[in-house]
Amino acid sequence: MLEISNATTAAFKLNTLQILSLGDIVQLTYQGNNVVLSISDGLAPLGILTSISSVSDEGTVSYGRRYVTTDNYVTSVIYPLNANLYIADGKFTTVRPTPVHPAIALVVSPPSALDANLGCIWF
Repeated sequence: MLEISNATTAAFKLNTLQILSLGDIVQLTYQGNNVVLSISDGLAPLGILTSISSVSDEGTVSYGRRYVTTDNYVTSVIYPLNANLYIADGKFTTVRPTPVHPAIALVVSPPSALDANLGCIWF
């Protein structure tokens, strides 16, 4: 499940060496001489993949400051209100993978028994 409000979007070519899914957190990388979307390592996340065209091998990315509701997070971690969020293996987490990984969002609606989705403000 993915819901994004007030999002700016842009289309980019997909990395043909990775399988990308809707809701993946992506970044721009090089594939040969082309700039393509790849699953983010958390160091330079661009945004969230919101659509995929198999005809043109392009994906649309939502980026910029926005509210996001998603199920794309590490489920073995606790998500306190107002906690910083980082990216690890293309998923949201409150655990900072390394000291150089930037916080990219803030928890505003932690997952619960009533709603398993994570709500956050992407910086």
